[in-house]
Amino acid sequence: MKKYLYLRPVYVLMIIILFCCTSKHKISDKPHILLITGGHSFDTIQFFEMFYDFEDMDVDTISQPQANALLETDELKKYDVLVFYDMWQDITDQQKTGLLGLLKEGKGMVFLHHSLVSYQGWDEFIYIIGGRYNLENDRMDTSKISGFEHDLDIKARIINKTHPITSNMPDFTIHDEGYYNIEIIPAVHPLLEVNHPSCAKCVAWTNKYENSRIVYILLGHDRHAYQNESFRLLVENAVKWSNLKIPDD
Repeated sequence: MKKYLYLRPVYVLMIIILFCCTSKHKISDKPHILLITGGHSFDTIQFFEMFYDFEDMDVDTISQPQANALLETDELKKYDVLVFYDMWQDITDQQKTGLLGLLKEGKGMVFLHHSLVSYQGWDEFIYIIGGRYNLENDRMDTSKISGFEHDLDIKARIINKTHPITSNMPDFTIHDEGYYNIEIIPAVHPLLEVNHPSCAKCVAWTNKYENSRIVYILLGHDRHAYQNESFRLLVENAVKWSNLKIPDD
């Protein structure tokens, strides 16, 4: 009897340890994502709420220029997916090397809306994200300058109904900002298309750079988009797929 009473706390301790280990394992199964913002205003509360509502993700946030400073360290290696909602131009050679290193390691990356405007002076960036919104400058042919229009009612059609990002999505309508006359490289795989005179035809695509899965979504200007259930599902699926949590098509 005394032996039983002595061992009982040990058993309880073992159960607690096993429970804690199991709980940590479950947490680690969630994609750990970093939201990167900066350089453009947005509806902050509604944007972050969208990601916090994704129950199966662990979310951290950071803004520029602090985000790019981390490219010079190993801090970003702990994240499964980087989600870029920044519009930023300043990036050093060391930071470029850091980003390229993450791509070689297979880091998932999702780029949203105005991130297409980032790094106009870095020629390689278009091949990472898959396209570019061209700002006006003295060296550019004016016919290549991109443009935008607010408050569009856009009907989006699923192009690839078998891809893991869009296979569970119907066509949908969204109130959002459109970009037009943007560059898109031939290597991307289109997911969504629209038919609107003030918006590019392709509004979401996947790309492969080094060992990483890349997704770009043109949509997502403000709270009207963040609160659209189809847009939310599109973003959630994009994050999961870029992290290899969903098999490739």
